[in-house]
Amino acid sequence: MIAEREEKMFVKSKLRRKISKIEFVMHDIALFLDTHPKDMQAIKHYELYQGKLEELKKEYERVYGADKAIREGTWTWIEGPWPWEREYNEE
Repeated sequence: MIAEREEKMFVKSKLRRKISKIEFVMHDIALFLDTHPKDMQAIKHYELYQGKLEELKKEYERVYGADKAIREGTWTWIEGPWPWEREYNEE
């Protein structure tokens, strides 16, 4: 039971890492395109990764449900209290 749960968490984190990697590549290409806006090869690469990213996001949502951070590109952890703002005896 524990091994099965760990395997599911491993697969989930692996998929999130793939999404993160593609987002990084797309950001890097976007920075390049800021200075080379007519580079067709870079534009094609950006579009290719954009398609891959959408596929991975759909797969993630199909398997694990909607994830606000993945869907909207924002991180909700910034909205909550920071670790040093929490009481030590919450539970």
